[in-house]
Amino acid sequence: SGLEFVFGIPSTVGGLVRMNAGAFGREINDVLVSCEILTPAGEVELLKPKMSYRFSEIDGIVLSATFVLDYLESHEISSEIKRLTALRMEKQPQEPSCGSVFKAHQNESAAKFIEATGLKGMRIGGAQISPKHCNFIVNLGGATTKDFMELCEKVEETVYYEFGIKLEREFKYLGET
Repeated sequence: SGLEFVFGIPSTVGGLVRMNAGAFGREINDVLVSCEILTPAGEVELLKPKMSYRFSEIDGIVLSATFVLDYLESHEISSEIKRLTALRMEKQPQEPSCGSVFKAHQNESAAKFIEATGLKGMRIGGAQISPKHCNFIVNLGGATTKDFMELCEKVEETVYYEFGIKLEREFKYLGET
């Protein structure tokens, strides 16, 4: 037990560690002991990276991770996963998405700023700023990377124009649109 909070986050173990993913007041840093990294120089390093909100100092590919976990009976773990899943179902969209798009800004949810701009529900192609939780961009069917990235840029530009706030993306984009 100890990783129930990541259940349902669309990611790999490497991605969870690299981004210090979190939910429900917990983050990977809370349970990470160490990770094995393939550096850009081609070397393998074992380290406990410095981490902060949705950030790690990792420069490379996470090959493995070691976590400190607690022992609980399987029914207790299942119960916690069900509880957290119910919270997600209530508050987050159920359409396919890549999870939260933007980091909180000075302890204020990015969704608060996005909603205040009136962009909630905006659609480009098959991608839409979720009407249920506007820090999610959902795939309504056939959304392309280009659709998703254009919506991200629209949100960033609009929030900056209206509030002078530069939202930071939670995800890392590794390709071209």
